[in-house]
Amino acid sequence: MDVHAFLDFADRHRRVINLLLHKQPTLVMNMSFRFLVHHPKKPLDFNNKQAVFYSWIKALRHGYEHAGSISLIIRRSYIFEDSYAQIRQLSAEQMKRRFSVKV
Repeated sequence: MDVHAFLDFADRHRRVINLLLHKQPTLVMNMSFRFLVHHPKKPLDFNNKQAVFYSWIKALRHGYEHAGSISLIIRRSYIFEDSYAQIRQLSAEQMKRRFSVKV
């Protein structure tokens, strides 16, 4: 399908598309509807854009919620030194986890 034809169709049927996405937000994961989110015209309503954004954030966080937390043991008198020494040894994936700080 031609991109311009699809956008014209989406513009003409904007109300119906937004109602569909409001009732079933998982449709955005469909490639056709995903294009509407990334296109500059963005015929989607703000509420649908917000729901898409939150679903993406939730999907990103899902993998890290069950990974456990990183324990940091920090002395009060050496807060900067201890935290820096322990955090710099972590990988990027570990940095995305929840921190548990013990003093």
